[in-house]
Amino acid sequence: MKDFITMRHPKNTALTLVFPITDADGGNTVTGEAAGSPDRKRSLDGASFADCTNDIAEIDTTGWYTLTLSATEMNNTSVAVKITGLTAGSWTPRFTIYTYEDSSLDDANTELAAIPTTTGTLREMIQFLHGYFRNLRTETSGVESLKKEDAVTELGSRTLADNGTTFTRGEMN
Repeated sequence: MKDFITMRHPKNTALTLVFPITDADGGNTVTGEAAGSPDRKRSLDGASFADCTNDIAEIDTTGWYTLTLSATEMNNTSVAVKITGLTAGSWTPRFTIYTYEDSSLDDANTELAAIPTTTGTLREMIQFLHGYFRNLRTETSGVESLKKEDAVTELGSRTLADNGTTFTRGEMN
């Protein structure tokens, strides 16, 4: 069996670990470990190990357990977790969790103030594409204009040119 489990998880977001406690050879799960409050410790960013906020709970009587790390515990760059079973020789996994800032694309949007540049965020670029295909655009023989959500305020524009051979669209800015 693998002794160490490494994973990534969003920073400052609670995490429930699900794991078995097995006998010494790793073949059979050991039930009833949660009743005796097995030792559960965590190290935050390499500091000394201290008790986890929450206790371990067994899932029915299966030998599978859960331990929920609080959002506060997960508000660190790394969290190491070790669990010591009560049954002599029992095997428990060790966890190392590396957290990351969750810049979810599903968060509420704020309207773009300007056309994103090539150094803009992925979120801004997706917002621009959405606005380009959804919002009002006007076009004259020389200028294309993209409007904001209100259909009045201009977000950006670009020049248009046609010399009879080549049609050119300038960069939107």
